[in-house]
Amino acid sequence: MEIIKDPIFYGFTESESGNVLLGSCSDPRLEYEIIKDPTKEEENVEWLDMDRVDYHMSFDAYKGTDLEDKGVPLSFLDVKTVAGGMEWYSKHTQMPDCMIPFLAEYHWGDTEKPTVLKASTKKKNHIPPLSVKHGVFKVAFD
Repeated sequence: MEIIKDPIFYGFTESESGNVLLGSCSDPRLEYEIIKDPTKEEENVEWLDMDRVDYHMSFDAYKGTDLEDKGVPLSFLDVKTVAGGMEWYSKHTQMPDCMIPFLAEYHWGDTEKPTVLKASTKKKNHIPPLSVKHGVFKVAFD
């Protein structure tokens, strides 16, 4: 399976009859059609705001991770800058405002991502266990 890189959503085009809306994208696998129901009258149709629709994409690179089942939202993949990332986090998550700049810098900034440090293989100096001595002892408190 080919990995989708940086998909771009171009928008909607309406057919000449006005019954079909085509959502076009840079990758044809992500295109979709919305077909109007001819049995319903136009005044009863309620259109959902596109800001409330966000499809999740799952890639082979996410196998074995937490994102394998959930995927990544298309709006997240569309972000290219730190400022856009801060806007995305404030709009789509309930993340505290103090964390948003750090997360945006981590995902879309120029800094390197931190590497996970491996545990030291050296044996630590262990304190020997306490020894118990049996017998009669004299303790003087002066």
